[in-house]
Amino acid sequence: MPGRACFVALCTLLVVGFSNPAEACSCVGVGSACQGVWQADAVVAGTVISIEVLRLKPGESSMFSRRVKVAVSRAYRGASGSEFEVRTGEGGGDCGYEFVVGQQYLIYAHRWPGGKALTTGICNLTKPIASAREDLAYLDGLDTRPPGTSVRGQVWQFEATHDGEHEQVKRPAVGVTVRLLSDAASYEAIADESGGFVLAGLPTGKYVASVVAQPPLTTSYTPYEFELPDPRACAELVFSVQFDGRLESRLLGPEGTPIVDTSVRLHWAEGEDYRSEVGMARTDAEGRFRFGPLSPGRYGLEVGVVRMSGDDIPYPPTWYPGVSFRDEAMLIEIGPGDHVLLEPFRVPLRLRRVVVRGRVTWPPAFRMSEVFVDAYDAESDNQLSAGQPVRPDGTFEFTLNEGRRYVIRARSDIPGTRYFRAAQSEVIEPSDRTPEVILTFVP
Repeated sequence: MPGRACFVALCTLLVVGFSNPAEACSCVGVGSACQGVWQADAVVAGTVISIEVLRLKPGESSMFSRRVKVAVSRAYRGASGSEFEVRTGEGGGDCGYEFVVGQQYLIYAHRWPGGKALTTGICNLTKPIASAREDLAYLDGLDTRPPGTSVRGQVWQFEATHDGEHEQVKRPAVGVTVRLLSDAASYEAIADESGGFVLAGLPTGKYVASVVAQPPLTTSYTPYEFELPDPRACAELVFSVQFDGRLESRLLGPEGTPIVDTSVRLHWAEGEDYRSEVGMARTDAEGRFRFGPLSPGRYGLEVGVVRMSGDDIPYPPTWYPGVSFRDEAMLIEIGPGDHVLLEPFRVPLRLRRVVVRGRVTWPPAFRMSEVFVDAYDAESDNQLSAGQPVRPDGTFEFTLNEGRRYVIRARSDIPGTRYFRAAQSEVIEPSDRTPEVILTFVP
């Protein structure tokens, strides 16, 4: 991801703590054998002879849900004997590796901190023997391999696109300096035309890696610590940089007092078309907000969408420098690495709060469990409440903002099933004259 450095093969067991396989598995890359061998607690080649699905204790990670037994043909590191046991997950969200009984694999296993079990997954270098030619060549040649550590990698420059899809494009970051520091010395390499770099013949030991980004570029990661534990080891690093555009201002009320704990949204502006929201900032105790790093482009600022605590939408939609309509907004041009300080952004008077009352009804033949209602912003469809239960007589009420538009939805589970029924109001514009909102569940 932009703004980070990654020691490729150490992005191995990032999600093994997940207890639900629906959680996302995220791997950046698994590196090569000269790195993975020295990071693994065990490396073996062999044939899977059994896969056992284990019963997990409550809260135990699904990363350990399958016990795989392997008939060992070659133990390279951290193992002995004719059989080897490794744990893995179910696959998908828990990063588990899908072994097949009777198939041969080269397995890189890691010991989970605080446990005895060795584990592996798709973020390791584990692979079928048929795909492990380069790994096996390195492993089989270790005894005769001459010393020669290396650190190699890639530096990418990321830049946001203006197409409204929240995508980022990347290209080689040519000429960026990569720096390694050890207790004894400092080493530097310059990224070439492909963004690649190599530092060879380094002594074993611990290092701190960083990238030196010069204006108008920046990088937001912390220096990365790694180790070359053996004279035959390598490390693979991936860095990223981006343009250091910044935008800063203050949000003030009509009387000039700071507006705190309120969201300000930044949009890409392409001509008259605001294509996508770039991000949201939160105002501090002085009403100050900041965005960055930003790619070059034109931007529009909007306030009045969400308050971070307390009531939901306290101010009417307002665009910088204080106008009500988007087509009247002042667009803000940010060039490569520009730091822009805007005059304070003033908003109109706070919206008045209005109580809106309603009732949920359903035919007598309906079987209904508990009924919940939620208020949604009609423009953004943001949910503004969290499942408020209706009263025993079916009534409910919300305190909403006059001048905004809302939709209220009701929901009830159908007893004995996994399904639910829902009802939705028409668009509501709260005022003292707003009639009672009736939500009716229909067959």
